[in-house]
Amino acid sequence: MSVERLHFEPGRVCYEWRLVTEHVVRYAFAAALCRGRRVLDVACGEGYGSYMLAQAGATAVVGLDVDAAAIATAESRFAAPGVRYLVGDATNLAGVLATEPPFDVVVSFETIEHVAVVELFLDGIRAVLAPDGIAIVSAPNEPGPPNHDSANPFHRRTFTFEQFRTLTQRHLGPARRWYFGTPLQGMVLAEAGSSLLLNDRSDLSLMLEGRRCDESLLLPAQRNLRVGEADCAFFVGVWGAEGGVSIAGSPAATAGILEPWAAVEWFRAENARLLRERETPASTTRQGADIRSRMLADSVADLRRAALLDKARLETAEAALGKAQDAAEAARRTEVARALQVARTEAELRAEVARLAVEARTIGARLKVIETSRGWRLVQAYARLLTRPVAGWPLRRLRRMFGGT
Repeated sequence: MSVERLHFEPGRVCYEWRLVTEHVVRYAFAAALCRGRRVLDVACGEGYGSYMLAQAGATAVVGLDVDAAAIATAESRFAAPGVRYLVGDATNLAGVLATEPPFDVVVSFETIEHVAVVELFLDGIRAVLAPDGIAIVSAPNEPGPPNHDSANPFHRRTFTFEQFRTLTQRHLGPARRWYFGTPLQGMVLAEAGSSLLLNDRSDLSLMLEGRRCDESLLLPAQRNLRVGEADCAFFVGVWGAEGGVSIAGSPAATAGILEPWAAVEWFRAENARLLRERETPASTTRQGADIRSRMLADSVADLRRAALLDKARLETAEAALGKAQDAAEAARRTEVARALQVARTEAELRAEVARLAVEARTIGARLKVIETSRGWRLVQAYARLLTRPVAGWPLRRLRRMFGGT
Protein backbone atom coordinates (compact mmCIF):
# COMPACT_ATOMS: atom_id res chain seq x y z
CA MET A 1 0.00 0.00 0.00
CA SER A 2 1.30 3.47 -0.85
CA VAL A 3 2.19 5.72 2.05
CA GLU A 4 0.40 8.75 0.61
CA ARG A 5 -3.00 7.11 1.22
CA LEU A 6 -2.84 5.90 4.82
CA HIS A 7 -0.81 6.98 7.83
CA PHE A 8 -0.67 5.83 11.43
CA GLU A 9 0.09 9.27 12.80
CA PRO A 10 -1.16 9.81 16.38
CA GLY A 11 -4.39 11.76 16.50
CA ARG A 12 -4.91 11.79 12.73
CA VAL A 13 -8.48 11.07 11.64
CA CYS A 14 -8.16 8.66 8.76
CA TYR A 15 -10.27 5.54 9.39
CA GLU A 16 -12.69 5.31 6.47
CA TRP A 17 -14.42 1.95 5.99
CA ARG A 18 -14.37 1.74 2.19
CA LEU A 19 -10.67 2.52 1.83
CA VAL A 20 -9.68 0.40 4.82
CA THR A 21 -11.61 -2.68 3.72
CA GLU A 22 -10.09 -2.43 0.24
CA HIS A 23 -6.57 -2.65 1.67
CA VAL A 24 -7.31 -5.21 4.37
CA VAL A 25 -9.08 -7.67 2.07
CA ARG A 26 -5.95 -8.08 -0.08
CA TYR A 27 -3.84 -9.09 2.91
CA ALA A 28 -6.67 -11.30 4.21
CA PHE A 29 -6.67 -13.01 0.80
CA ALA A 30 -2.89 -13.52 0.94
CA ALA A 31 -2.84 -14.70 4.56
CA ALA A 32 -3.94 -18.26 3.79
CA LEU A 33 -1.18 -18.62 1.16
CA CYS A 34 1.49 -17.26 3.54
CA ARG A 35 0.97 -19.59 6.52
CA GLY A 36 4.13 -21.52 7.29
CA ARG A 37 6.06 -19.66 4.58
CA ARG A 38 8.76 -16.99 4.35
CA VAL A 39 7.24 -13.83 2.85
CA LEU A 40 8.41 -10.62 1.16
CA ASP A 41 5.95 -7.68 1.27
CA VAL A 42 7.04 -5.24 -1.47
CA ALA A 43 5.97 -1.60 -0.89
CA CYS A 44 4.81 -2.45 2.62
CA GLY A 45 4.18 1.19 3.54
CA GLU A 46 3.88 1.61 7.30
CA GLY A 47 3.90 -2.15 7.81
CA TYR A 48 0.38 -3.06 8.90
CA GLY A 49 0.11 -5.67 6.09
CA SER A 50 3.41 -7.34 6.98
CA TYR A 51 2.24 -7.47 10.58
CA MET A 52 -1.08 -9.03 9.54
CA LEU A 53 0.69 -11.75 7.52
CA ALA A 54 2.93 -12.59 10.48
CA GLN A 55 -0.10 -12.73 12.79
CA ALA A 56 -1.79 -15.07 10.27
CA GLY A 57 1.02 -17.63 10.52
CA ALA A 58 3.87 -16.65 8.18
CA THR A 59 7.17 -17.96 9.61
CA ALA A 60 9.06 -14.80 8.61
CA VAL A 61 8.12 -11.55 6.88
CA VAL A 62 10.34 -8.91 5.31
CA GLY A 63 8.59 -5.61 4.64
CA LEU A 64 10.32 -3.36 2.10
CA ASP A 65 9.48 0.22 1.10
CA VAL A 66 11.34 3.06 -0.60
CA ASP A 67 10.09 5.59 1.99
CA ALA A 68 12.41 5.67 5.00
CA ALA A 69 9.84 7.53 7.10
CA ALA A 70 7.27 4.82 6.44
CA ILE A 71 9.76 2.12 7.46
CA ALA A 72 10.55 4.03 10.67
CA THR A 73 6.83 4.07 11.47
CA ALA A 74 6.59 0.35 10.69
CA GLU A 75 9.49 -0.46 13.03
CA SER A 76 7.97 1.52 15.89
CA ARG A 77 4.32 0.64 15.32
CA PHE A 78 4.35 -2.88 13.87
CA ALA A 79 7.42 -4.57 15.23
CA ALA A 80 6.74 -8.26 15.91
CA PRO A 81 8.71 -11.51 16.21
CA GLY A 82 9.67 -12.74 12.74
CA VAL A 83 9.04 -9.37 11.06
CA ARG A 84 11.82 -7.17 9.62
CA TYR A 85 11.56 -3.90 7.75
CA LEU A 86 13.99 -2.64 5.11
CA VAL A 87 14.35 0.54 3.06
CA GLY A 88 14.69 -0.28 -0.62
CA ASP A 89 13.54 0.41 -4.18
CA ALA A 90 10.96 -1.99 -5.62
CA THR A 91 12.70 -1.79 -9.02
CA ASN A 92 15.97 -3.12 -7.52
CA LEU A 93 14.79 -6.08 -5.45
CA ALA A 94 17.66 -8.34 -6.48
CA GLY A 95 20.22 -5.75 -5.42
CA VAL A 96 18.55 -4.76 -2.13
CA LEU A 97 17.93 -8.40 -1.14
CA ALA A 98 21.17 -9.88 -2.52
CA THR A 99 22.03 -11.44 0.85
CA GLU A 100 18.55 -12.84 1.44
CA PRO A 101 17.60 -16.42 0.51
CA PRO A 102 14.72 -16.79 -1.97
CA PHE A 103 11.26 -16.13 -0.61
CA ASP A 104 8.42 -18.64 -0.57
CA VAL A 105 5.86 -15.88 -1.19
CA VAL A 106 6.18 -12.38 -2.65
CA VAL A 107 3.19 -10.06 -2.26
CA SER A 108 2.97 -6.59 -3.75
CA PHE A 109 -0.33 -4.76 -3.63
CA GLU A 110 -1.02 -1.56 -5.59
CA THR A 111 2.68 -1.02 -6.38
CA ILE A 112 2.92 -1.58 -10.11
CA GLU A 113 1.20 1.73 -10.93
CA HIS A 114 3.77 3.66 -8.84
CA VAL A 115 7.14 2.36 -10.06
CA ALA A 116 9.17 4.14 -12.73
CA VAL A 117 10.07 1.02 -14.70
CA VAL A 118 7.49 -1.74 -14.49
CA GLU A 119 9.71 -4.32 -16.21
CA LEU A 120 12.43 -3.99 -13.56
CA PHE A 121 9.82 -4.33 -10.81
CA LEU A 122 8.34 -7.59 -12.23
CA ASP A 123 11.73 -9.08 -13.10
CA GLY A 124 12.87 -8.34 -9.56
CA ILE A 125 9.94 -10.32 -8.12
CA ARG A 126 10.89 -13.30 -10.27
CA ALA A 127 14.55 -12.95 -9.20
CA VAL A 128 13.90 -13.11 -5.43
CA LEU A 129 11.13 -15.76 -5.60
CA ALA A 130 11.89 -19.42 -4.97
CA PRO A 131 11.43 -21.69 -8.04
CA ASP A 132 8.17 -23.09 -6.67
CA GLY A 133 7.22 -19.90 -4.88
CA ILE A 134 3.97 -17.94 -4.92
CA ALA A 135 3.60 -14.39 -6.26
CA ILE A 136 0.55 -12.23 -5.56
CA VAL A 137 0.37 -8.90 -7.40
CA SER A 138 -2.50 -6.39 -7.62
CA ALA A 139 -3.28 -3.20 -9.54
CA PRO A 140 -6.17 -0.70 -9.38
CA ASN A 141 -8.76 -0.75 -12.15
CA GLU A 142 -8.25 2.61 -13.84
CA PRO A 143 -9.23 2.23 -17.51
CA GLY A 144 -7.34 4.37 -19.98
CA PRO A 145 -4.77 4.23 -22.77
CA PRO A 146 -1.51 2.38 -21.95
CA ASN A 147 0.76 4.46 -19.71
CA HIS A 148 -1.99 7.04 -19.37
CA ASP A 149 -1.60 9.36 -16.37
CA SER A 150 -3.95 8.45 -13.51
CA ALA A 151 -6.24 10.88 -11.72
CA ASN A 152 -4.19 9.98 -8.65
CA PRO A 153 -1.06 12.19 -8.73
CA PHE A 154 1.01 9.37 -7.17
CA HIS A 155 0.18 6.90 -9.95
CA ARG A 156 2.47 6.90 -12.97
CA ARG A 157 0.16 4.85 -15.19
CA THR A 158 -3.26 3.19 -15.43
CA PHE A 159 -4.29 -0.36 -16.33
CA THR A 160 -7.22 -2.19 -17.80
CA PHE A 161 -7.44 -5.84 -16.82
CA GLU A 162 -6.11 -6.98 -20.19
CA GLN A 163 -3.15 -4.59 -19.98
CA PHE A 164 -2.34 -5.77 -16.47
CA ARG A 165 -2.64 -9.46 -17.36
CA THR A 166 -0.54 -9.16 -20.53
CA LEU A 167 2.26 -7.19 -18.85
CA THR A 168 2.58 -9.31 -15.71
CA GLN A 169 2.47 -12.66 -17.55
CA ARG A 170 5.18 -11.45 -19.94
CA HIS A 171 7.57 -11.30 -16.96
CA LEU A 172 6.16 -13.71 -14.39
CA GLY A 173 4.76 -16.38 -16.68
CA PRO A 174 1.17 -17.68 -16.82
CA ALA A 175 -0.80 -16.91 -13.69
CA ARG A 176 -2.60 -19.74 -11.88
CA ARG A 177 -5.70 -17.63 -11.11
CA TRP A 178 -7.09 -14.11 -11.59
CA TYR A 179 -9.29 -12.37 -9.05
CA PHE A 180 -11.35 -9.19 -9.00
CA GLY A 181 -11.68 -7.03 -5.92
CA THR A 182 -14.97 -5.18 -5.64
CA PRO A 183 -17.12 -3.39 -3.06
CA LEU A 184 -19.44 -5.52 -0.97
CA GLN A 185 -23.07 -4.96 -0.04
CA GLY A 186 -24.90 -7.05 2.51
CA MET A 187 -25.83 -7.38 6.14
CA VAL A 188 -24.03 -8.27 9.36
CA LEU A 189 -25.49 -9.76 12.52
CA ALA A 190 -23.51 -8.87 15.66
CA GLU A 191 -24.24 -8.80 19.36
CA ALA A 192 -25.96 -5.65 20.62
CA GLY A 193 -23.47 -3.28 22.20
CA SER A 194 -20.54 -4.84 20.36
CA SER A 195 -17.56 -2.56 19.71
CA LEU A 196 -17.86 -3.62 16.07
CA LEU A 197 -21.17 -1.74 15.91
CA LEU A 198 -20.57 1.10 18.38
CA ASN A 199 -17.01 2.14 17.58
CA ASP A 200 -16.37 5.78 18.47
CA ARG A 201 -12.71 5.98 17.42
CA SER A 202 -11.25 7.18 14.13
CA ASP A 203 -7.61 6.14 14.24
CA LEU A 204 -6.43 3.85 11.46
CA SER A 205 -5.21 1.14 13.84
CA LEU A 206 -8.85 0.01 14.04
CA MET A 207 -8.22 -1.90 10.81
CA LEU A 208 -6.19 -4.39 12.86
CA GLU A 209 -9.01 -5.03 15.34
CA GLY A 210 -11.27 -6.93 12.97
CA ARG A 211 -12.70 -10.30 13.98
CA ARG A 212 -13.12 -13.51 12.11
CA CYS A 213 -16.78 -14.25 11.47
CA ASP A 214 -18.18 -17.47 12.91
CA GLU A 215 -20.75 -18.04 10.18
CA SER A 216 -20.55 -16.23 6.85
CA LEU A 217 -22.26 -16.68 3.52
CA LEU A 218 -21.46 -14.78 0.33
CA LEU A 219 -24.42 -14.54 -2.03
CA PRO A 220 -24.28 -14.01 -5.82
CA ALA A 221 -24.20 -10.46 -7.10
CA GLN A 222 -27.49 -8.83 -8.04
CA ARG A 223 -28.09 -9.11 -11.78
CA ASN A 224 -27.76 -5.41 -12.56
CA LEU A 225 -24.73 -5.13 -10.23
CA ARG A 226 -22.71 -8.04 -11.52
CA VAL A 227 -18.95 -7.50 -11.54
CA GLY A 228 -16.62 -7.96 -14.50
CA GLU A 229 -13.18 -6.74 -15.43
CA ALA A 230 -14.52 -3.28 -16.30
CA ASP A 231 -16.56 -2.95 -13.10
CA CYS A 232 -14.25 -4.12 -10.30
CA ALA A 233 -12.07 -1.93 -8.09
CA PHE A 234 -8.77 -3.77 -8.61
CA PHE A 235 -7.20 -6.89 -10.14
CA VAL A 236 -5.13 -9.57 -8.38
CA GLY A 237 -3.00 -12.15 -10.13
CA VAL A 238 -1.66 -15.25 -8.35
CA TRP A 239 1.29 -17.27 -9.61
CA GLY A 240 2.13 -20.67 -8.17
CA ALA A 241 -1.04 -21.24 -6.11
CA GLU A 242 -4.77 -20.75 -5.92
CA GLY A 243 -6.46 -18.45 -3.44
CA GLY A 244 -9.97 -18.45 -2.06
CA VAL A 245 -12.73 -15.93 -1.49
CA SER A 246 -11.87 -13.21 1.03
CA ILE A 247 -14.19 -10.67 2.63
CA ALA A 248 -13.41 -7.56 4.64
CA GLY A 249 -16.44 -5.59 5.73
CA SER A 250 -17.47 -2.89 8.16
CA PRO A 251 -20.94 -2.34 9.70
CA ALA A 252 -22.86 0.77 8.69
CA ALA A 253 -26.07 2.44 9.86
CA THR A 254 -29.06 1.56 7.68
CA ALA A 255 -29.84 5.20 6.89
CA GLY A 256 -26.29 5.82 5.74
CA ILE A 257 -26.53 2.95 3.25
CA LEU A 258 -30.05 3.64 1.96
CA GLU A 259 -29.76 7.41 1.58
CA PRO A 260 -27.46 7.33 -1.49
CA TRP A 261 -29.75 4.79 -3.17
CA ALA A 262 -32.78 7.01 -2.55
CA ALA A 263 -30.87 9.96 -4.02
CA VAL A 264 -29.95 7.89 -7.10
CA GLU A 265 -33.58 6.88 -7.64
CA TRP A 266 -34.68 10.50 -7.37
CA PHE A 267 -32.05 11.63 -9.88
CA ARG A 268 -33.08 8.88 -12.28
CA ALA A 269 -36.74 9.88 -12.06
CA GLU A 270 -35.89 13.57 -12.48
CA ASN A 271 -33.63 12.81 -15.44
CA ALA A 272 -36.38 10.75 -17.08
CA ARG A 273 -38.84 13.61 -16.60
CA LEU A 274 -36.47 16.14 -18.14
CA LEU A 275 -35.81 13.85 -21.09
CA ARG A 276 -39.56 13.45 -21.65
CA GLU A 277 -40.03 17.20 -21.63
CA ARG A 278 -37.16 17.67 -24.08
CA GLU A 279 -38.57 15.06 -26.45
CA THR A 280 -42.17 16.37 -26.26
CA PRO A 281 -43.32 18.07 -29.55
CA ALA A 282 -43.55 21.86 -29.54
CA SER A 283 -47.33 21.84 -29.98
CA THR A 284 -47.71 19.58 -26.99
CA THR A 285 -45.35 21.80 -25.07
CA ARG A 286 -47.40 24.89 -25.97
CA GLN A 287 -50.59 23.06 -25.00
CA GLY A 288 -49.04 22.14 -21.70
CA ALA A 289 -47.91 25.73 -21.21
CA ASP A 290 -51.47 26.95 -21.89
CA ILE A 291 -52.84 24.47 -19.37
CA ARG A 292 -50.30 25.55 -16.77
CA SER A 293 -51.14 29.20 -17.53
CA ARG A 294 -54.86 28.59 -16.99
CA MET A 295 -54.12 26.69 -13.80
CA LEU A 296 -52.03 29.60 -12.56
CA ALA A 297 -54.81 32.07 -13.48
CA ASP A 298 -57.33 29.96 -11.57
CA SER A 299 -55.00 29.84 -8.61
CA VAL A 300 -54.62 33.63 -8.69
CA ALA A 301 -58.42 34.05 -8.83
CA ASP A 302 -58.82 31.67 -5.90
CA LEU A 303 -56.27 33.64 -3.95
CA ARG A 304 -58.06 36.90 -4.71
CA ARG A 305 -61.40 35.47 -3.58
CA ALA A 306 -59.78 34.17 -0.46
CA ALA A 307 -58.24 37.61 0.14
CA LEU A 308 -61.65 39.33 -0.21
CA LEU A 309 -63.24 36.82 2.12
CA ASP A 310 -60.46 37.32 4.61
CA LYS A 311 -60.91 41.09 4.32
CA ALA A 312 -64.67 40.80 5.08
CA ARG A 313 -63.90 38.53 8.02
CA LEU A 314 -61.33 41.00 9.25
CA GLU A 315 -63.76 43.93 9.04
CA THR A 316 -66.44 41.95 10.92
CA ALA A 317 -63.95 41.00 13.58
CA GLU A 318 -62.77 44.61 13.90
CA ALA A 319 -66.39 45.85 14.29
CA ALA A 320 -67.09 43.24 16.95
CA LEU A 321 -63.89 44.20 18.69
CA GLY A 322 -64.90 47.89 18.62
CA LYS A 323 -68.28 47.13 20.15
CA ALA A 324 -66.68 45.00 22.82
CA GLN A 325 -64.22 47.77 23.60
CA ASP A 326 -67.05 50.38 23.80
CA ALA A 327 -69.06 48.16 26.14
CA ALA A 328 -66.02 47.58 28.28
CA GLU A 329 -65.34 51.34 28.43
CA ALA A 330 -68.99 52.09 29.39
CA ALA A 331 -68.88 49.44 32.09
CA ARG A 332 -65.63 50.89 33.35
CA ARG A 333 -67.10 54.40 33.50
CA THR A 334 -70.22 53.16 35.33
CA GLU A 335 -68.05 51.37 37.83
CA VAL A 336 -65.95 54.49 38.33
CA ALA A 337 -69.08 56.62 38.87
CA ARG A 338 -70.43 54.07 41.35
CA ALA A 339 -67.16 54.07 43.19
CA LEU A 340 -67.13 57.88 43.32
CA GLN A 341 -70.71 57.91 44.66
CA VAL A 342 -69.80 55.39 47.32
CA ALA A 343 -66.79 57.50 48.22
CA ARG A 344 -68.95 60.64 48.49
CA THR A 345 -71.53 58.80 50.64
CA GLU A 346 -68.80 57.50 52.91
CA ALA A 347 -67.38 61.02 53.22
CA GLU A 348 -70.82 62.45 54.08
CA LEU A 349 -71.38 59.75 56.70
CA ARG A 350 -68.01 60.42 58.23
CA ALA A 351 -68.85 64.18 58.34
CA GLU A 352 -72.25 63.49 59.96
CA VAL A 353 -70.67 61.21 62.53
CA ALA A 354 -68.12 63.90 63.31
CA ARG A 355 -70.90 66.54 63.64
CA LEU A 356 -72.96 64.32 65.95
CA ALA A 357 -69.90 63.64 68.02
CA VAL A 358 -69.29 67.34 68.40
CA GLU A 359 -72.97 67.91 69.28
CA ALA A 360 -72.86 65.09 71.79
CA ARG A 361 -69.80 66.59 73.42
CA THR A 362 -71.57 69.98 73.54
CA ILE A 363 -74.70 68.50 75.15
CA GLY A 364 -72.57 66.57 77.57
CA ALA A 365 -70.78 69.74 78.56
CA ARG A 366 -74.09 71.53 79.06
CA LEU A 367 -75.39 68.65 81.17
CA LYS A 368 -72.34 68.86 83.37
CA VAL A 369 -72.96 72.58 83.78
CA ILE A 370 -76.61 71.97 84.67
CA GLU A 371 -75.73 69.14 87.03
CA THR A 372 -73.38 71.38 88.94
CA SER A 373 -75.86 74.31 89.18
CA ARG A 374 -77.90 75.20 92.34
CA GLY A 375 -81.20 74.91 90.53
CA TRP A 376 -80.41 71.39 89.49
CA ARG A 377 -79.62 70.45 93.06
CA LEU A 378 -82.98 71.93 94.19
CA VAL A 379 -84.80 69.97 91.48
CA GLN A 380 -83.06 66.81 92.62
CA ALA A 381 -84.03 67.49 96.25
CA TYR A 382 -87.64 68.21 95.24
CA ALA A 383 -87.76 64.96 93.24
CA ARG A 384 -86.49 63.00 96.24
CA LEU A 385 -88.97 64.68 98.55
CA LEU A 386 -91.78 64.00 96.09
CA THR A 387 -91.16 60.30 96.36
CA ARG A 388 -91.25 60.20 100.18
CA PRO A 389 -94.30 58.43 101.63
CA VAL A 390 -95.28 61.07 104.23
CA ALA A 391 -93.87 64.36 102.96
CA GLY A 392 -94.40 63.50 99.37
CA TRP A 393 -98.14 62.90 99.52
CA PRO A 394 -99.18 66.54 100.06
CA LEU A 395 -96.81 67.71 97.33
CA ARG A 396 -98.17 65.20 94.85
CA ARG A 397 -101.69 66.26 95.64
CA LEU A 398 -100.85 69.90 95.10
CA ARG A 399 -99.27 69.05 91.68
CA ARG A 400 -102.46 67.32 90.59
CA MET A 401 -104.56 70.25 91.77
CA PHE A 402 -102.51 72.64 89.64
CA GLY A 403 -102.49 70.39 86.56
CA GLY A 404 -99.22 68.59 87.17
CA THR A 405 -98.66 64.85 86.81
